[in-house]
Amino acid sequence: MGDAAFAYPWLMPWIERFFQAWRQGRAPQALLLAGPEGVGKHHLAALLARRWTCAAPPEAGIEPCGQCPACTLDDETAHPDRFELTPQSGTQGIPIDAVRALQADLALSAHGVRRAVVIQPAEAMNRYTANALLKILEEPPQAVLFVLVSDAPGRLLPTILSRTQQWRILPPPIAQAEAWLRAAWQQAGAQAEPAKDPQQAIAAALALHRGAPLAAWRFLSSGKNALRDAFVRDAAECAWRQPIAVASEWTQRLKAQEGDPNGLRFAELFRWYQYWLADLLTIATLGDACANRPERLHFPDAAAQITAVAKRRSPIEWFRIARLATAIAPWVDHPLNTASLCETLWLNYCDGVS
Repeated sequence: MGDAAFAYPWLMPWIERFFQAWRQGRAPQALLLAGPEGVGKHHLAALLARRWTCAAPPEAGIEPCGQCPACTLDDETAHPDRFELTPQSGTQGIPIDAVRALQADLALSAHGVRRAVVIQPAEAMNRYTANALLKILEEPPQAVLFVLVSDAPGRLLPTILSRTQQWRILPPPIAQAEAWLRAAWQQAGAQAEPAKDPQQAIAAALALHRGAPLAAWRFLSSGKNALRDAFVRDAAECAWRQPIAVASEWTQRLKAQEGDPNGLRFAELFRWYQYWLADLLTIATLGDACANRPERLHFPDAAAQITAVAKRRSPIEWFRIARLATAIAPWVDHPLNTASLCETLWLNYCDGVS
């Protein structure tokens, strides 16, 4: 079930902030929605763009009217007053030609009363693309709203940051996120991954995704909870197993996921590995002060196992293992042999805990 099937109540304060400014004639010309993945930034950008291009005044409410010419075009493949800049298929960057084409389109008359431009992820712009966009932002066309979406705002040029109003979209309170996920789970019914204890699965998913509810929901609905449990089991018990055997099993698991667009990839497995090491370091350095507060961990339900493994080495040795993991990080998205990456990961770890 897609994210759009649910409401996002934690975004309402941001929506109300935008509409309050709009009603007062202070609507931002360029917004930067920054924050971790999975908190709804893309949804918020799409909502603001749709409502901005609707002809209804802000006093009419946050929903598009559905009757003006701009709204009747919403089912069209390309809306004439809404533009979206994203990386081209097969690439990771937004080319400068896309901004040049945008500049040419904005030079033409609008179809309706307002236009909107969404750029996501904004960090996909290289220096040349960002400088071309900067020229537009320095002399923006009338009635055009620019919305930049970024998981990594620190990678944007300072000049771009200075031209945007920055909103830091953070995860909602845990209680609100858990309530939203429970409702999503109930609404999805049989489509959600079965679990003996849904509440425990929800808490584990939120901890693993730093409280981001949409990321946690994608995790739960894609069947990765069982893989996460297998990872915890292997990481806790691998001191008594051969690392090559563990790596071979994970290579097979990753290959089995290749046909699924939402399946587990090595980059995500590596992120779990980094979180596990972070939890080991936390308990190794803070001891019972953290072990007795599992909510501080990425794997709170495995606090006992993490504590047992952490005692096998000194904090200095755990830092050394984490530093070796950092050396692997630049290669996690590279199309190398998955088996080789898995072996490197588990050999590094098992050597540390044996």
